[in-house]
Amino acid sequence: MPLSTKSKVKIGFFAAEAVWIGVSVSLEVKERLTAFTEARALADRLLKPLANIGCGGPRNLANIITPRFLEESDVNVDVVPRDVPNFKQADIYHLPFTDKEIGVAWVSHILEHLEDPDAAVKEVERVSDFQFFLVPDWWSSSAAIPSHRWIFTSDDFTRISNQPASTLTLLALFNVAVAII
Repeated sequence: MPLSTKSKVKIGFFAAEAVWIGVSVSLEVKERLTAFTEARALADRLLKPLANIGCGGPRNLANIITPRFLEESDVNVDVVPRDVPNFKQADIYHLPFTDKEIGVAWVSHILEHLEDPDAAVKEVERVSDFQFFLVPDWWSSSAAIPSHRWIFTSDDFTRISNQPASTLTLLALFNVAVAII
């Protein structure tokens, strides 16, 4: 029996959505890798550690796709115990580092899940010289994940950062907003 026009439209919509999600995830991975390469190089130039804050576990999708985040970080931090290299258990509101002990903090896709992202940003700024905050763009496929409490814009990073607005650089990437403070 041939498909109705309504069924064809539904199938076409779902196919287009699947392609969009596939393309956006592929581009997001590429952009995360580019940003992480920059973060790693900056930490090396500073001769200070790179901390992966909110690292997730080895079975986390981002770490399966790009294990570099865990392997190339000098310290991996998460609130949940993880079997990953150089691990420290802590929550993002009470990091176990002295002021400016960390050269670069890598905080990827964490802030949108938190109850108080402003306090988390301030704590990350306290312990690190530079911060890479990655959050999904409001229009990306990952922005609609039910556990996301927040959607961020460049104005939000300017508002919550301790740094003067002139030092804030927001790189508008295809599927990830990266604030390098």
